[in-house]
Amino acid sequence: MTAYTAAIDNVSRRGFLRGVLATGGLVIAAEFVPLRTAFAYATGAAKFSGGVVSDPHVFVAIDPTGIVTIVAHRAEIGTCSRTSLPMCVADELEADW
Repeated sequence: MTAYTAAIDNVSRRGFLRGVLATGGLVIAAEFVPLRTAFAYATGAAKFSGGVVSDPHVFVAIDPTGIVTIVAHRAEIGTCSRTSLPMCVADELEADW
């Protein structure tokens, strides 16, 4: 196994400052470019009969008697979502688990 040594030659203050400013400018420019929308993909929820549902009342219902009902309609695949989701909602609503 050979030893690897790295040497930095001819590093001037001007070159170092240019590199720091260029890197800082790139970081600042990356904050203003909307990359999240560029890499977003359509999930297909708009093609469902009900369209995109972003109303939490569809999944959480509070009865007039105080009973909280939580609907988790997706299959659980070892993620414990049917246990952790009701626990989180009960904690936020200060309901008895």
